[in-house]
Amino acid sequence: VYDININRDVLIAGGLLHDIMKPFNYIEDSEGEGYDHIPKFHLEHLTLVVAELYKRDFPIEVIKVVASHHGEYGSMKPDTIEGWILHYADTIDAFLNDIAIKICQARAKDIGIDEGEIYNLFTPLKIFEIRGKEGRDKLKERLNEIFNVEDKNEDK
Repeated sequence: VYDININRDVLIAGGLLHDIMKPFNYIEDSEGEGYDHIPKFHLEHLTLVVAELYKRDFPIEVIKVVASHHGEYGSMKPDTIEGWILHYADTIDAFLNDIAIKICQARAKDIGIDEGEIYNLFTPLKIFEIRGKEGRDKLKERLNEIFNVEDKNEDK
């Protein structure tokens, strides 16, 4: 459509690798229910992944796409179409995950359970998918059944 060439290999490699070092920035929290940033560890995932890719002789095009995936908010703005595509794909991914978490929080509140109980069975994006396909009321019904909760609004 736009008469441009996109290097799919660079884009896919960047998509797969851009957050690969994130686990090295977190430890399990003291309750074992989530994760916290490692205290006094000041190298964020972007620095770590760029160093690792450079050390392993990855093509500079891949390193640049990975290094610029935070877009205008990062230390390096994308200077290729692949970089901008990855940045916006990552942004959309984060945005959709935020929406999905809000849906989980709302449905957990509706049926009177802790949202963590939902996360033990479903990812937030799976809940988002079910809601999109079946609707809010059907999702609420399914969660009521799964968690053996009576619908508080049944008589209304």
